[in-house]
Amino acid sequence: MTLPYITNKQKEIILFLYRFRFLNRIQIQTLLKNKDHRNINSWLKDLTEKNYINRIYEKSKQKSTLPAKYFLSINGIRYLKSIGIDAFLLKKYRQEIRRSDNFIDKSLYVAGIYLKLLLLTSMQNDSFKFYSQSDFPKDGVIRELLPDFAYVYEVNKKLQHFVGEIFADNLKPYQVLGRIKKYLEYFEDDEDPANIIFICSRESTVNSIEKYVYRYIRDNEYLNANIYTATKDQVEENGMEITLFKKAEID
Repeated sequence: MTLPYITNKQKEIILFLYRFRFLNRIQIQTLLKNKDHRNINSWLKDLTEKNYINRIYEKSKQKSTLPAKYFLSINGIRYLKSIGIDAFLLKKYRQEIRRSDNFIDKSLYVAGIYLKLLLLTSMQNDSFKFYSQSDFPKDGVIRELLPDFAYVYEVNKKLQHFVGEIFADNLKPYQVLGRIKKYLEYFEDDEDPANIIFICSRESTVNSIEKYVYRYIRDNEYLNANIYTATKDQVEENGMEITLFKKAEID
């Protein structure tokens, strides 16, 4: 099947949607480093008409002023398959239209974290590589844990590795703590301490995380991890600079 013609910039949009699953128009414009929103709107309109991507329309008056959200459609999936993306990895993209609001919001939030980190590292001229869940190798061991994001960041000429989890508002306390336990156990045998970031909506969840980590150290007499916590509001206010994260008070 011959796919409709699209430009190289439009192909970049498809690749970004593969990495982050959902993006809004402003995020796409920032990722493409294009200052003219008219170009972005034209490319997105063309991709939508050619069934490469789909758009979420906000019906309520309260949300009608928010930037439109986009995700892959059938021709976008076919294009990715044509350039060698594994068909197994692409299977889940056929269900994007059915994703929950929580899933969409988390996808947009991960993209926002990437953009914050990208700005920070470009200003500091540090080595930086970011991984969304789609970036993890198909058979990579990290898929056993499957964090929401990960990145490598150069600190004092030494590479530091970070993984991060964003807890949805609808999770029960036992689900949050079970996920934390999985992180701590996953890294307990590593040679170097892991750097783990937990991002929550509420300060009360942050406090619960710190209490759980304290009990974990008390019971196991060992913790092979540096734990950082932040609320979503704190991330918005301070950006993603690691020194601005609140290190869990577990001593």
